[in-house]
Amino acid sequence: MNTLRRLLTGSHEHTESRMSEHLDEELRWFARFRFVQHLAWCDGCSSMYECLRVTVGGLRSMKSQQPEPAPAIADAVVEQIHREQLESGGQ
Repeated sequence: MNTLRRLLTGSHEHTESRMSEHLDEELRWFARFRFVQHLAWCDGCSSMYECLRVTVGGLRSMKSQQPEPAPAIADAVVEQIHREQLESGGQ
């Protein structure tokens, strides 16, 4: 039974190594089947996958919420550089 289960569900190491691929929907059907079957009975891998899923989802949402840099900041930096160059004699 243990051998059949491992054949159909994969090992912990195999499942852990496929988590990113599953999140990115890159697994083929049998690999996806094995992955989902493993998570169905393994609380440890299931918890790890859920943490990864939430983390990646949060990071992806942060990317879409990133504000554009204010043009005034770039202008202020350039102005400060020019001011420092004038104070140091243009060197």
